[in-house]
Amino acid sequence: MEWFFMGLRYAFISIPFVFAVLFALVGFWMLIATASRVTAGAWVVVTAFLIETAFVAAPFIPVGLRVSSDDLAFALLASALLARVLFVGFPQRGAVFRIWLAIGAVYFISLGVGLNQFGTKAGVEARPDFYVWMAGLYFASFTYPPETLKKLWRITQWFAWFVAVIVIYRWVGLKLGFVSERLVEVAGASSDFRVVGASPAFFLGVVGSAYFGLWLQTSRRTTLFASLFMLGLVVVLQHRSVWVATLGALAVLAWHQRAEVSAKAFPIIGMGVVMLGLAATFVALDPSSRLT
Repeated sequence: MEWFFMGLRYAFISIPFVFAVLFALVGFWMLIATASRVTAGAWVVVTAFLIETAFVAAPFIPVGLRVSSDDLAFALLASALLARVLFVGFPQRGAVFRIWLAIGAVYFISLGVGLNQFGTKAGVEARPDFYVWMAGLYFASFTYPPETLKKLWRITQWFAWFVAVIVIYRWVGLKLGFVSERLVEVAGASSDFRVVGASPAFFLGVVGSAYFGLWLQTSRRTTLFASLFMLGLVVVLQHRSVWVATLGALAVLAWHQRAEVSAKAFPIIGMGVVMLGLAATFVALDPSSRLT
């Protein structure tokens, strides 16, 4: 039996090394995938976004350092971007690309000033801004044929509906008592209806606006329902800044599809009146501490 226990001992000793090798192989595969396919990068971003929405804040992973799920996702994206620059080259994007690089330069100058005045705390606060800037560079390194755009739209739709499910689950949970009211203080601060932060709410607003644009083109009732559902969630979530941003997105969309808007002016006016009335009701009543 000595050989059995010896083998068992070596098996247990080898487990961490096996997991380390598997983790390295999976990481390498994910790096190749995100460097070669923009849809893989989109999956990484929206998965990190959904995890943060589900946990209210991005959870930290116990690896000896304070590394969050967002840190891992965008480290992968940054590595993929570096691989693309080294092995594929970076296509020039004209004035918009140069403006984006200028924004990055301003960011790094500001980061340097912040680190000099406040130390590492400034770096922690600046991470989300860096993630947005770096992700913009990553996605700008790809070209977008129609088939790729369709795949990205499908990914976006799936995750928008996941966010909607989280919102409804928390509303029901607050009403029935299986979701803590402490969550409201963290996610929404001032109202039980603000069960997610402004970023997930704006994501719903963007997808709702996109559905509205599709309805203008196709006149499909299911698309109209999806648009009204998403935009209705945005109104009830009561992030006033998101209301303004979503109205801006709808205004730009309406300007680019003026002919379709003119053809459907009456139903659009009717839906707009209903949405504005709902928003005005929330502003007037200002519900705060209870879902009733």
